[in-house]
Amino acid sequence: SGSKDPLTLGRLPSLQDEVEVLGYPTGGDSMSVTSGVVSRIEVQEYAHAGKSLLAMQIDAAINEGNSGGPVIDEDLEVVGVAFQALDAAENIGYVVPVTVLRWFLEDLRRNEGQYTGFCELGVLMSTLENPAFRLSLGMAEDQSGVMVRDVRPTASTSGLVLPRDVIMAVDGISVANDGKIPFRRGERASLAGYVQTKFAGDTLRLTLLR
Repeated sequence: SGSKDPLTLGRLPSLQDEVEVLGYPTGGDSMSVTSGVVSRIEVQEYAHAGKSLLAMQIDAAINEGNSGGPVIDEDLEVVGVAFQALDAAENIGYVVPVTVLRWFLEDLRRNEGQYTGFCELGVLMSTLENPAFRLSLGMAEDQSGVMVRDVRPTASTSGLVLPRDVIMAVDGISVANDGKIPFRRGERASLAGYVQTKFAGDTLRLTLLR
């Protein structure tokens, strides 16, 4: 019989890295291996969870039966779990990235096996690509950020962050006018995605213009 050693979790792939999707899609009894390339890493809506989290897009088909299967890199390490496809296009699949898997396992470890959920700021935000909009908020030409439209009453930011505040930085990291922050070389991530790397009870430092 073959080896039953568990696969290990690897690193988050870079754009254009090659990966393989393992699973048992409809139409056969043996395991299927589909190759693809990482084309995008950004916050996407998870169809089953109804929540927007970091997701990895690959140019490999994810069919019924692939969902829940591991996605591995060239080192045979797990870089994600296949979970949904885009019906309107061919060969576009979405993967729960290894960073989300690690967060989930750490959340369980911290809370005695209880899942507490991903963190949110609890605010509605508007991007500020429009120069006139930024000027109306008193922003200088060299300043950037996103404007708070509303704050959820039950959020930890309630009473601290106000409507029309501009979030200029998070933990000292500048927020661009489109709501993105620097991620890796040549890549950017969303502010919401950064907040989701935190755990309940962690401190988040916001730089505001009011």
